[in-house]
Amino acid sequence: MLAYPFAFRSSVLSPLVGLVVLGALSACVAYRPEPCGSPERAVTSLAPPSEALSFEQALELVAARNPELRALRARAAGINLRPNDAALEGNLEIDDGRVDQLTFGTDVLALFGVGARPAQAALARALRSEALARHHERARELARDLAVAYSTERELADLVSHVEPLDTEAYVKAGLATAADQQESASSKAGWAAEREIVALERRRQRLAIARLIGAGPEQEATPVLPPAGWPAVPDAQAQSLLYARADLQRLATAVGVADRDLRLAVARQIPTIGLSLGATFDPTEPFQVLDVSLPLGAPAEARAAEQRRGAAVLDLEAGVLAARHEAADRRLALEESEAQLRFWQGWWEAKRALVRAARQRTATDARDLTMALHLEGEEIESARELREARLARAQARVEAAVAAGWPGPFSASGGSDAPTGCAMQAGGAR
Repeated sequence: MLAYPFAFRSSVLSPLVGLVVLGALSACVAYRPEPCGSPERAVTSLAPPSEALSFEQALELVAARNPELRALRARAAGINLRPNDAALEGNLEIDDGRVDQLTFGTDVLALFGVGARPAQAALARALRSEALARHHERARELARDLAVAYSTERELADLVSHVEPLDTEAYVKAGLATAADQQESASSKAGWAAEREIVALERRRQRLAIARLIGAGPEQEATPVLPPAGWPAVPDAQAQSLLYARADLQRLATAVGVADRDLRLAVARQIPTIGLSLGATFDPTEPFQVLDVSLPLGAPAEARAAEQRRGAAVLDLEAGVLAARHEAADRRLALEESEAQLRFWQGWWEAKRALVRAARQRTATDARDLTMALHLEGEEIESARELREARLARAQARVEAAVAAGWPGPFSASGGSDAPTGCAMQAGGAR
């Protein structure tokens, strides 16, 4: 930063100082207003594609269009990789209306890459890596949410939610059906209708979830291509593979790098700074130099504290890897538990269906079995509801187990850290 604290009227030095000021200002960044900061522009969203999306295609759209990920990429790009504490300082002294002396000075060691400048640049790169790791961590969380929507769609598509209820009209006309029988028959019809509606609404919720993740509004749904049965597969959770695949562990690893670079900077700041100023008095034939030495007396204590922070970051990484390994094992057990529950309710529902069929056959020859047949129909509906809940729980547990074990692998977002801003996305769509 160039500073000259007093006004001057010297016709000899004014042009020189003016040129220096103009040269410094020419490197500055001009302010540009943000054109889409209004609420009206903020509520706009992109429409989802008209064709059905596979999980991989939807994941690419999440990476390119999701507002959260675009914001995280912009924050990573907003970290200055070329920080520089060194400044060109100018000083103009005027005595009784006359220019007495003019000096320009800077940190000499910083000009030659000695001292804190290299450590500052290394810390900035580590902070950029940490910010990108935070982006990848959030991207994997959104990928998990997307996978849950697809897995739930798969489970709901396999449900049997429509069964023709027992027709009691003939029994009513013949006077063989009691009022309770008629009420239970109406309840069974309403129960199956409600079950079909619940399944349809749940599938619509999943399509709205997909639309939200790819940056589309709730007024339009995204149509998924159903994944195969047993998707996603749960990989083996090895410590090394977890470290490479899970972005939350990568973020902890980059935090170690940030702490290490912070320590390097604290160590570098223990080096005294040497400032050299060159200038001239009112008589240009009499130049002079000024040498300034600054001793950072508190820097060693800060360096020791930075060393402790780095040690804490290393321990955080160790704890994170251990917790991830246990999480992967726990999620696999939870998946096995949900599959056992599903097998139970699947068998229970099939047993109820068989009992209803048998009761209907007996009712065809003996109207006295009508009450039992209607009662078994109600139990069949209840078992169908339990089966639906078990399938949804299995869908969630399968995705959680796969993600905990490192699926879908290292995340590479399209667009990079130079992804377009919100206005560019609204004007030109996803890139």
